[in-house]
Amino acid sequence: GIARGYQYYSMDAFTKSPIRTIDDAYVDGLSITHGNPRKHLWTLVVGLNEVTFHSLARCPLDLDTYDISLIPDFVKNNYYCETGYETRDEARIAWEDPLWDGQQCVSSTAQSC
Repeated sequence: GIARGYQYYSMDAFTKSPIRTIDDAYVDGLSITHGNPRKHLWTLVVGLNEVTFHSLARCPLDLDTYDISLIPDFVKNNYYCETGYETRDEARIAWEDPLWDGQQCVSSTAQSC
């Protein structure tokens, strides 16, 4: 199957909250889970844009400079992050750049674009 998303306005990638379990809103994006209780399979993350350096809002392209405490322990390395905006967020749907397809990236890693 395919998960296709389109960004609208400001997204914050992995959000910082005091309670971060699989049942909380821990990400701007799509969480893929299974079972009861839920078990994490994969997370598709949406970052603010490709050039911001605000760690709460960006995709974790460089884990040396990214606050990895924002990534919940249960997610581990099982995520992929992308954004629909290159330089700034806008109050419109980014139809021209579908999320999670690995295309139109300024820079990329195995887990982020």
